[in-house]
Amino acid sequence: MTYVSGVVQDWLQVALEQEDQGVHHEWLYSWPSFVKEMHTCFGIPDVVAEVAHSLDHLHMNPDNRIAIYNVAFLWYSAELQWMENALCHRYYSGLPDHIQDIISTHEGGKPSTFQTLYSTAISINNHFWEWKCESKRALHSAPLLRH
Repeated sequence: MTYVSGVVQDWLQVALEQEDQGVHHEWLYSWPSFVKEMHTCFGIPDVVAEVAHSLDHLHMNPDNRIAIYNVAFLWYSAELQWMENALCHRYYSGLPDHIQDIISTHEGGKPSTFQTLYSTAISINNHFWEWKCESKRALHSAPLLRH
């Protein structure tokens, strides 16, 4: 009970009090039964729909590095069995403009496989952050202009 709180903790407390009163719950004595009961009482009814909804609303924050977006995207997409073109579309849609612009104007067009799109976006993002660091260094090392 120390690992749960709120309504789940209350639920367990009631079950333990019922045990003291002679009402036994099989799921208190078997880990698989306990996990099943937890899913029944507190689980997400349609995991696939919930994950798809989360993936549909996932967008990379332009001020973050792409790794944060990629971890979330890969975690959500692993739960789904989407085809390659749907993954490519959703991944591209969640990228910020500064990455989409470069991908969409690429000489060969947008990559047609998820892995190529993924690698291309990482490369573009790495160059973007390299440029930002160089710009910041150049700004700080430039001689001060005097009037």
